This record gives sequence, C-alpha cells and structure tokens, in this order.
Amino acid sequence: MLFAATMTANAADYTGSLFKTVGNTTTETKDVKVSMESGRFIINLPGEEAISFDISSSNTKTVGNVTFYTAYNNYGFFKGELRNDEKNAASPLSATFSQFAEGGKMTIYRFGNERYTFGQLLGSNFEKFHTAKNGNYTSDEPDGWHSFMSSVTGPLTGSVKNKVFTSIWDDVRPGSKGTSSVKLVSHAILGIPANGTLTTGRLQAKSANKNDASKNNSTSDPSATEVDAAGDPFYAPLAASPDSIAVWVKFKQGKISEENKEHKYATLNAVFTDGTKYQDPEDQTYSNVYGKATCNTIESKGFEWQRISVPFNYSAKANYTGAMLVTLSTNAKAGVGSTDDADPDVLIIDDLELIYDTHLASATFDGTSIPGFSPEKTEYELKYTGEISDKRFKFTPRGHTIGWSTDLVEKNGENYLIVTVVGVDLLTTTTYSFHMVKDEPKTEYNGNLAITINGEEQNPQSTTIITTKHDDGTYDLMLKQFTFGGEDGFLIGDVTAKNIKAQEVNGYVVYTADQDAAITNGGAIAEVLGGKVHIKLNAQSKGDKLYAEISLPVAIDEEVFDVFAVFGEKFETGINSIKTDNSTIRIYNANGMQMQQMQRGLNIVKGSNGKTVKVLKK
Repeated sequence: MLFAATMTANAADYTGSLFKTVGNTTTETKDVKVSMESGRFIINLPGEEAISFDISSSNTKTVGNVTFYTAYNNYGFFKGELRNDEKNAASPLSATFSQFAEGGKMTIYRFGNERYTFGQLLGSNFEKFHTAKNGNYTSDEPDGWHSFMSSVTGPLTGSVKNKVFTSIWDDVRPGSKGTSSVKLVSHAILGIPANGTLTTGRLQAKSANKNDASKNNSTSDPSATEVDAAGDPFYAPLAASPDSIAVWVKFKQGKISEENKEHKYATLNAVFTDGTKYQDPEDQTYSNVYGKATCNTIESKGFEWQRISVPFNYSAKANYTGAMLVTLSTNAKAGVGSTDDADPDVLIIDDLELIYDTHLASATFDGTSIPGFSPEKTEYELKYTGEISDKRFKFTPRGHTIGWSTDLVEKNGENYLIVTVVGVDLLTTTTYSFHMVKDEPKTEYNGNLAITINGEEQNPQSTTIITTKHDDGTYDLMLKQFTFGGEDGFLIGDVTAKNIKAQEVNGYVVYTADQDAAITNGGAIAEVLGGKVHIKLNAQSKGDKLYAEISLPVAIDEEVFDVFAVFGEKFETGINSIKTDNSTIRIYNANGMQMQQMQRGLNIVKGSNGKTVKVLKK
C-alpha cells in the first residue's frame, strides 16, 4: 500500500546524464548534479537556473532493493527509483520529471542509469546479455531475464542446467532499431520434454514430475537477496500499471509426439503483484495479484515475425507499485514439447513492451458528450456560449493514467483548449485539441452586389453577407466569396471586417467601419494583397434586409483600383454614400479587344493613369 512520506532535510546529491525531451527532440547533458533535499527534487544545469519540483508529499514504496517515489502537482509529475544494491552503487538514482509548459506542451527530463526505463522491464529490448554459468556450462541470458542455466534444481533435475536454452540471435523484428533478439529452444531431459522458458523471475526445476507446480515454476520473490551473473535480482520491480503487454515473436514447433500434437502453441504470461512472493504456475490461491495478461495460443504462422498484444485484466483500476513476473515458453503446457534435440521447439523473442493507454474513453462539455467523439480522434471543433473554462469539460481516461493537463491557448485569434493525457510511465502522452468557436447570433443576407471599378460599372453578382453579433455589441461582417471583375471574375475571397461598432436607431442597426478586413478562403490575389484589404463601410440592417456601401482599394503591382460595392436595396431612411473617384479602367483581352469584364485567360487592365497590369484568370 502506498503511504505518504516526507523527504529528509539532509541533502542527497547524485551525478549523471540528463536527457531532456521536447516533442520529438531529445538532448543529453552529461555530468548533471541533482539533489533530493528538504522535500524537493532539484536539477542543477550548468549556466542555467535550477529546476525544482516539490516531492515533499510523494508516495513511496519499497520493492526489494528499489524505493519508488511518485509525486505530482499543477506543474507536472515526478517518478524516482532509488536502488540500494552493490551493482548500482555508483548511480543508484533514476528519475523522470515531466513538466507542463504553455500550450499543453510537456518537457520530459530523464536522469540517471540508462539501463532502467520507467514503466518498462529491464532488458526487454533484448540487446544486452550476460553469461549465466553452471560449472563449465554457460549460456547467454538477456539482462533482467533468466532461464534454466540460472535456475534452482533438485537432485534428479540438475542436468537441465547443462543444456543451453537461450542464446543471442541476430534476427530482429521488422522495423527494429536493435541488432539482436533472444532465441529460446526446448530440450529433452531424460526423455522428458523440457520447454524452453524465459522469465523475469527465477526458474525452479526441482522435480522430475512435470506437473508438480510446487517445485517446477517461475518465482518472483523481492525479499530474496540472490542476484544473477549480471548482478541483477530475480524479480522485476515496477511502479506503473500497464494496460497491455506486447512482444514480437517467431515460433516453430519441432518434433512432437502424436498424442501431444494438439498442444501446438507457445505462451506468454504476465502477472503484476504487490511485490511479495508469487509463482507461476500457482500452487495456491494468491491474494497479492493486481492483474494478469495471458496468451497461451501463440501459433507458428510459418515461422514469421508476429506481434502479440495482450490486455491486462485487473481486479480494480488503480496505479499500482509492485513486481512484474513475465514468463515466455515454447509450449503452453509443461512437458509436452519436442522430444528431439535435433528438431526442437524454437521461440525467437524481440522487443517486449509494456503499453500505457493514454487515450480518453469519453469527453463531455457542459454535461453533454462531445459530438463525434472517438478515443483515436484528437481534434475537435466545439461551439460555446459564455466564458471558456476547463471546468466545463469532463474527461474519462480509457487506460491507466497519472492525469492530464489543460491549457487554453490562442492561435491566429482563435481559442483552443489543449488537453495532454499522461500515462503512469510519465513517457506516454496523447494530446487532444478542442477548437472553441463562440456560438454567437449570426444573420445571413442574400442579395445582389453592384460593383464599380474606378467608376465603371460591372455586371452585378449575387452574393451573401453574414453578420455576427458579439457580447460587447460589436459585429463582424463577412462578404462571402467576393469576386473582382464580375461574378465570373477574379476571386478575392471571404472579406471579413471584425469588431465593427454599431448603433441601434429606430429599429435599425447602423454599422460604420474604416479598417483593415481579413481575406480568407481566397485565390491568388488574396496572397498578393497579404491576406487583407482596407475597407470603408456604411450599412444598415432591419429584419431580414441589409443595405451596405463598401469601398475597398485593390492594389495589383503598382496599380490601385478603387472598388465600390453596393449590396441590397437602400432603406427609405437612407445611408450617406461613400465618395469615390470617378476615374475609369479598361479591360482588354490578349488580342487588344476591350471587354466589359474579365474573361478566362489573359486580361490586360489599364488604369486612368495609363499603367497596365496583366491578370491571368483561370
């Protein structure tokens, strides 16, 4: 059971490499000093301000030779492993510290011994091996893993330690960044099949009776002090609750008796306990088990690589600390494998990984499920009224997580709530983005738009103007898909003037503006204009009718065209017109013929000052 503990006031200093990860970029700083003192974890970076994290109320638990620390606050999470053994005397501390920054981004600091990765089992990438010995017999066993060469045997079973069950193999799974895997084979001992077995615990092979679980098993006992040839214990401490376990394997069954042909599967069994003694297979009912993940139907599939993934079944959903006993075997049933050492059962194993699910199972806003929500979908658009607050959201994680951060950020004038879900390993994250769109009253007006360019009338075009009223009484006015030079002319785009001051007079809303307007969803000319254009606006609306006079200069190269647009029919109350230059422009095609408006292809536009501009209309 986890219990609260306060760090002592005495400083404990450690020196090692610090790995800093931001996004997909990781940097290493060597010889960094960290301190655990007065309830704080302090990283002292050369030439920089020290990074400090409050761990005064951290949860602690000791499993075997490892003491785990877990702490969190509004700024991030901390996990530490302090190892009290001779092998790690030079670098006993490993720590991971996750810190949240603006925008929901997370910086991960990892300090200490690179052999240990939080939330993973030692040696589970099968890249580092040690030599296990039994007298003159040796075999290569992966660091953190054990087979029969390092097993405990009885007087009738000692010969099992004379056989090589494990070896380094150079065949790696698809996409692997490593160079080795582990090859596991079966043997026949005194005519009895002995399954190739690999475990994070210690194998007990004390009985010639293959079904005697009390004497033939894999045992995890963190109270034991024995260590393997690499100096590691015969148990695997773990301070995180994985949601599943995955491993890559290649399996081939060798020569098997006719009566045992139905037993054609290899097996994987993982058991997460509270850190007290446990054995697999069980010889009694154990009450110290948090969860199990079992696959006893691993098929050969042509001796090709396959990824096996198995979910954990927990007695209750919680973030546990304890020990993980994982056992892989060339057969799911004891003593029924190959009887021929020349044609043994073979199981090649690579990259075993504990998986932490950081997806959300559900998300609600104001008590209602977010439309279209799916755990794998990470981007949403939500309409809202009132004020934005993360308190209006409720999230339910799908797997075991340590929590999540929320941050309200602004991007290009738009509001986003960024939610970062963090796994209990502190390394796995999933980020969700909720684009918050103010649900404000909008009115859509449809009508004709009459346009003059430098005083010359163009053919009118049908268009739409949308007004949006804000809480402060100002309006946004959008002229949809405004086209320069007629309905089939040159597209400018959606022209939006924001936060226009307006007055209500005798039932009319009167709008006036002299400002830059943004251009969105536009064509090439929008890029030429830099995504904006200056407008002067006089408009009135009442009911479902809007009348607007809009003046906007359009600059192409060095030529500026004065565009004057009138939308709708003028109310009897009237609006003061916008004065414009009465100068004219002329539009010609490539053959020099004057046109009433721009056509497809090359258009030559001649201004009143004699300058011409070539415009290509697609």
